[in-house]
Amino acid sequence: MSTDFKMPECSGFLHQSHLEQLAQPAHEALLELIRSCSDPHVRTTVVTALVMSVWQYANKDNSPIKPSLVLVNTTGKAFDPLMAAMDSLLGRKDKLDKSPHKADAYVGTPDKARQSMHNIVGLLHSKDGQYVDRKAYEDMYHKARRTAYGPGSIHNYSQAWHPKLGLVTGRSNTTALLIEANKDKTLFREHLLNDPGKLSSPSGIGNGLKKVCKSMQVSASLSPSECDNTMVDAIMQLGRPYIILPHLVHDFINIPNVHAVSHCFNMVRPDWSFEVTALPCLPDNNWCGAYQKHLWARLGRLPLSYRYPIIELVHRLENTCDLIAEYAGVMAGGIPADKLTPLKLELYTHSLRGIVLSITGLAWHGLGLDPAYPLTTTRKLLQQLREEGSMSLRDIQRSIGYKTASERDSVIECLSREGLLQAEGKMVTGFTYPDYIRGLGTRHGLPDVPEAFRERDCHHQKTPSNLLH
Repeated sequence: MSTDFKMPECSGFLHQSHLEQLAQPAHEALLELIRSCSDPHVRTTVVTALVMSVWQYANKDNSPIKPSLVLVNTTGKAFDPLMAAMDSLLGRKDKLDKSPHKADAYVGTPDKARQSMHNIVGLLHSKDGQYVDRKAYEDMYHKARRTAYGPGSIHNYSQAWHPKLGLVTGRSNTTALLIEANKDKTLFREHLLNDPGKLSSPSGIGNGLKKVCKSMQVSASLSPSECDNTMVDAIMQLGRPYIILPHLVHDFINIPNVHAVSHCFNMVRPDWSFEVTALPCLPDNNWCGAYQKHLWARLGRLPLSYRYPIIELVHRLENTCDLIAEYAGVMAGGIPADKLTPLKLELYTHSLRGIVLSITGLAWHGLGLDPAYPLTTTRKLLQQLREEGSMSLRDIQRSIGYKTASERDSVIECLSREGLLQAEGKMVTGFTYPDYIRGLGTRHGLPDVPEAFRERDCHHQKTPSNLLH
């Protein structure tokens, strides 16, 4: 899979080419990033992952309608090039440093600081009814927190939990957690399957050093085997918008203007204080209509606990993309709104396409299919085909337990239309996960972002005004 982004040879210290990048207007840097890849699948997944990630970190309110992103890495390796690209563009690794700030932090080891956090909370609660300087206690608590967990709003999942105080965040009560290492994946799975409240309604110490409900989003990189049926079923019940985004990015993504884009987002995130609002309808054009029709049909076959937050997310997507583009325009020096239209279109259309592909891809787990076919037997058939490679119709009839050949054949026909298997004569063969994902958009008639959306005069087309404001 081609990822033909190109990066200057130099790296490390800021060279002259890097300094020239920093002078590039932010909206142009973002547009160049999107258009610098010729592969439509890579382009869509990069933009979707970027918009979802910026949305996580930038929106400071505690609304539950903020996306979590699960990247399904098909490389077969621990390294996920798409996750690495997001780390570079958003500077996430730099924000994980746990070294204490000497001027404003607890003096001591992280272990002692964690114990101090618990002691400070207990001491304050023991003085209930007495006059105390609560601000002083809170300041002490947050100094200890910065030593134990770092000063930023981004943490590794396994390191974000205090054994007695719950989820640890800054004063904003919101955080983004990265799931890449094995210990992060292990704890995430344990919470998801055995204590899902930690994901749906996490609690921790907030204002007044009291237990409050917190806002948490995750960015995870999982292999197809790690993102199995059990995990996906549990995600469906959380009542939170998790975008499970499979990707075919197999090579390291070299980004030509990484410094300009990274600088843009490092300016956007700390300053974003606007609430993302939901618009009552999606843009009314043929391209968006095709995606909307397919999305609504798929969501109608998924659990209500997952369906509602995804619908809410989709209705907030356009406003989110507008805000990202407008922030980039403002930072570039007051760029007129009509100059930002191409960027808004790119961000929105690719992100909408990425969300719809992610929902469609749940069919790999037997979800979103025709409800006439029982999930249990459908999954049993898919699992056996994936393990055996090929099976005869006779073996399928006997091992799965279909009552009639007609019932068996109707299920096989349905799964064949979905691209999950192929029937040739009396033999049935299951597809691999990468092959299934590769044909997802074409198989379901989901077109790539039209070239017309990337033309300079795209705002002259009959595109609805609410997509272009």
